[in-house]
Amino acid sequence: MKIKQLSIFVENKEGSLGVVTDVLAKANIDMRALSLADTADFGIMRVIVSDAEKARDILLDNHILAKVNHVIAVAIPDEPGSLSKMINTISRSGVNIEYLYAFNEAYENHVCFVVRVDYNDKACHVLSTNGFKVLCEEDLNLA
Repeated sequence: MKIKQLSIFVENKEGSLGVVTDVLAKANIDMRALSLADTADFGIMRVIVSDAEKARDILLDNHILAKVNHVIAVAIPDEPGSLSKMINTISRSGVNIEYLYAFNEAYENHVCFVVRVDYNDKACHVLSTNGFKVLCEEDLNLA
């Protein structure tokens, strides 16, 4: 139940982020989730979009470095301790979490997270067997 995430390298200077979002908007690409982390020289914009391959190709055509990779999306109950339970469930299985970020997706009183791990299939299996809802692209209206 992997979903496609677009990683976009954005120069850390005034106006660069606007260029990226303008290119995506003009191509009618809908952004569903977004995380932005920066360093002194560049940022990495991680985004779940309506069409990852199309978005990547359009960005590359506009000289913006982008790649598609796979992540998982998990809906957890909106209650204290749920995030900790999810993280510990993954960790106990021997899967490393590289990063995660929350996004605003209405899913039956749950909070949704994008999770990047070193073994997607194993993480999906262990989460599903421990009662977590692993979302697919259809759940996020991406398919």
